[in-house]
Amino acid sequence: MTENQRELTYKIAVGLGLAATIGTAMIEKLSFLGYVLGSFTTLLLFPGLLCSMAFAGNVHAYSLFPAAVANFIFYFCLTWGVSFVVSRFRHGRASS
Repeated sequence: MTENQRELTYKIAVGLGLAATIGTAMIEKLSFLGYVLGSFTTLLLFPGLLCSMAFAGNVHAYSLFPAAVANFIFYFCLTWGVSFVVSRFRHGRASS
């Protein structure tokens, strides 16, 4: 992976992580999206919500701050990992 690709991957991963963080902070206000899109958005933010429930130890009373942090970490690592695998696959295929 070249330096430019690494920098672009980092920017995309941070951007996606920040989008997930902002979405988590605004999850209560996402009802304006409608049922289908709101449900899809909640599904995307579910990893952080699940982590927040685990931290709180209570499914009915949890904070959104740990959920936002968990979503940032989850989507940052997911983006970085997918980018790494795609890069390795491309370089492996090119050398064959």
